[in-house]
Amino acid sequence: QKDGSEDQPEHDAHAELARLIRDGKLEEAQALLDPLRRDAPEDPRLLHAATNIAQGRGDVATALAHVETLLALTPDHAPLRIRRAFLLFETGQDAQALAQVSELVARNEANANLLVRAAVSLGSSDPGSALADTYLAAALEHSPENPAVFMALSERAARREGPEGALDWVRRGLRARPGHADLLGRWIRLLRASASPEEVIEAIDASGQGHLAVLRIERALSLR
Repeated sequence: QKDGSEDQPEHDAHAELARLIRDGKLEEAQALLDPLRRDAPEDPRLLHAATNIAQGRGDVATALAHVETLLALTPDHAPLRIRRAFLLFETGQDAQALAQVSELVARNEANANLLVRAAVSLGSSDPGSALADTYLAAALEHSPENPAVFMALSERAARREGPEGALDWVRRGLRARPGHADLLGRWIRLLRASASPEEVIEAIDASGQGHLAVLRIERALSLR
């Protein structure tokens, strides 16, 4: 009677592979992965690992190729389709990425971060893009505390309404995520562009963010 012990080495190898990738030991992970893939070249677990290793090394084209292979095996897998869209953006294939986003939106499968990335792409070529606005509104609805959404909305408001509109979205973001480093940084930069160092410090203290912003205050003081 089988007790499953013969499967233990394979289980251990997969667990070790996942650990190496998680720890950023990509060369060791690749060395472990290669013989495993020779025995099972279409094992989805190994293809996912190969994708993570390639992307971790900055080899986005290879990561995209692995994702395409995985999608050939499971074409309706939403997380893979989302990943494909991100990788297409990273390789400069924005038209194909936006087409993928459109399909995901139609299926109600796009996540907030992908909608933000699509909106940024649309806005870079057409600052007045209504579709970019639609995507950002959907992203905010899906993920109302996501700092990336507020950062993107602030960027678009800056082009349309100037610093005050941009500041408004950052303030909303900080109400949702108090003390978030990226939002604080943008808030301070926007304040510094239109206020004196003393006004910046006063605004920080009044906001309740001051206990998290000592470095930001020092940077404001350096403008004196």
